[in-house]
Amino acid sequence: MPTTLTYLAVTGVPDVVLAAWAGHTNASFTKRTYVHVAPEDMRAAAAAWDAFHGGDPKAAT
Repeated sequence: MPTTLTYLAVTGVPDVVLAAWAGHTNASFTKRTYVHVAPEDMRAAAAAWDAFHGGDPKAAT
């Protein structure tokens, strides 16, 4: 299940929905325990941040 929850989190599913999907009542517990950010997720975030600040969005990829 951690892989599913990580995928759903990275694609923008709200925390409360992740918790419900896992059968939990505490969204913080669900994210802390089951959602693991991968390096490729960090690269995508860095590219988005760079584009937000007017940089070249292709530079971080």
